[in-house]
Amino acid sequence: MHAYHPARPAGLPGLSGLSGSGATGYTNDRGASFNGTTQYLSATNVSIGVGAPASGTLAFWADLTDIDALSTQAMFVLDDTAVGRLTVRFDEATNNLDIASGADANVVLNAAVDLATSGFHHIAVTSNGSRWLLYVDGTLRTLTVEAGSNAGIWLDDVNPNGAAELYIGANQAAAQFFKGTLDEIGIWNSELTAANITSLYNAGAGVIYGVARDIGTVLNYWSLSTNQGGITAAQAGGVTLTNNAVVADAVGVLTGP
Repeated sequence: MHAYHPARPAGLPGLSGLSGSGATGYTNDRGASFNGTTQYLSATNVSIGVGAPASGTLAFWADLTDIDALSTQAMFVLDDTAVGRLTVRFDEATNNLDIASGADANVVLNAAVDLATSGFHHIAVTSNGSRWLLYVDGTLRTLTVEAGSNAGIWLDDVNPNGAAELYIGANQAAAQFFKGTLDEIGIWNSELTAANITSLYNAGAGVIYGVARDIGTVLNYWSLSTNQGGITAAQAGGVTLTNNAVVADAVGVLTGP
């Protein structure tokens, strides 16, 4: 558990002694560190979308301070070669944060988002089944269609048969590896509201993902920290990650809303 933002709602277990909202701050924390060339986390034959509705939410923290210049960095990929692919990535050459489906049949982007200069940022992608929304640090961002359409492809589309592969920190199909630190990855079975996303951002701690606060049902959650049972352990959903990312101390500096 960590506190990228010291602001947390009152009354939650284990969160006493912290107050305020949207504060600016930094913290030392432990997350999954990736070297940009060989390290990633993965799971095969995952079924995180089976039985889920067409809508959903993916949220995580990312520190891209050490990202390689002029490279594309894949942070999250759910790949079913029989159906399609859902990818969230950052392009350092253009400072674009992309959401893509299939072999880039549909790509939307938030242009000129400089995520590589100020530590951890909170990224959330939601879908209602027919279009994506993107939030960065709790704020809804404008999406521009680069290819195809804003299709809103979600887990039930990508992974209807439970045969997909999940990659965190890499897109092996495109040889895109992430350099930096990822933390607190959560997947919900509903499209969270803007208020929900703001609550996650302001709270800062992964523990909020598992607390009943009218924020929907978490299908899967990985803390990516030894504080919560290990870098590969699943805190919800039971999908255990494997491979060679490492736990590392990370310093995140945030600017509050």
